[in-house]
Amino acid sequence: MSAEDLPDPRIKLAMDWLLLYQNTLRKTFLALPRESQMALLRDQNPELATGPMDIFVCTNGVVATINNGLVASAEIPANVMVPKVLSSTMVEHYNASVDRIFLFTEPISKLVTKGFTAKLTEDPKYETCLLNLIIADDRNRNWYPPASKVFLIGWKYFEYCDPQQSAIDAAKEALRLAYTSSNLRSGGAAKKLLQEYRSLLANATREAELQTFLEAHPEFVYPEHDTVLAKPSLAGERVPDFAFSMRSSSGVQWVFVEIERSSKRIFTLGEEFQFTSDFTQAKGQLLSWDSLIRKGLGYFEKCFPGLEQPAFHLVFGRDNELTPKRREMLLAEFANTPNRKFSTFDDLANRFETIITRIFPNESIRKT
Repeated sequence: MSAEDLPDPRIKLAMDWLLLYQNTLRKTFLALPRESQMALLRDQNPELATGPMDIFVCTNGVVATINNGLVASAEIPANVMVPKVLSSTMVEHYNASVDRIFLFTEPISKLVTKGFTAKLTEDPKYETCLLNLIIADDRNRNWYPPASKVFLIGWKYFEYCDPQQSAIDAAKEALRLAYTSSNLRSGGAAKKLLQEYRSLLANATREAELQTFLEAHPEFVYPEHDTVLAKPSLAGERVPDFAFSMRSSSGVQWVFVEIERSSKRIFTLGEEFQFTSDFTQAKGQLLSWDSLIRKGLGYFEKCFPGLEQPAFHLVFGRDNELTPKRREMLLAEFANTPNRKFSTFDDLANRFETIITRIFPNESIRKT
């Protein structure tokens, strides 16, 4: 069906969004260095799926499934199905099609996954939002479902966003999640890592235990990284704990991370809003790194390929000394320097949990 034949201009808007999303993701992936491409393709990564689409028009939006696999061609066919009488919502159509969406191609896989499907509950909010579902079989297996991604795009979604920028942002997020999935390898391994870290948070007896854990598992700090360097030298003058590079459709970002001992306090004892000298000194390191790199950007670009606007991240202290007002004070302290970030050791656990819940959803929602 051509765009001219579509009965509702909103259908073309959804198609244009999906095509821009897929083409942005494909072009960004193909522009990556060869070693980055190979690392991402060690496993068939459902986040990278760019292929033929089936688009079904519903009463409150469209349901689009994207075939598994990375398609190099810029031509991405779309099969648009418009019922003569629209009678089902997006959720109703998805739930009615779930057996086809979750169909696996090998008989043994069908047996293993029998009964493991994910159905949605009807919710009015879907009319105003974009819902992206990732469909993936277990890791280390050679069979995959025919559709890797399912989008539910409500008609009202485009009333609240810039469709073009939204599609580009969605492609950027897909690449970030593809890196995360590649680095963490499996949901089981990621959850085990989280449990080990939280156990250390609760029971660490030696000051260096959490720092040692993060040095052994830098993917816990930035699981979406492309490259990680331990103890990188900044012209021999400064040595951060890590330098991470992250890639997206807008280029490369480098983040330099300083991890202090978890026992160091952020605020002085007996004073509600007085920073300790340890915290002030650690925060000052970020400023010194920023100043050093800005002065010698040409030199540092050779050491850190793609370096343009670096960010600096301090990991310091625990949540147990933070009241709501102290947390507000910390946010205000870093608000005027958007390229500088702060996390407590507890913040790292919360962020990591949020990421693995997003990247490995099947392990928690598959059985219904």
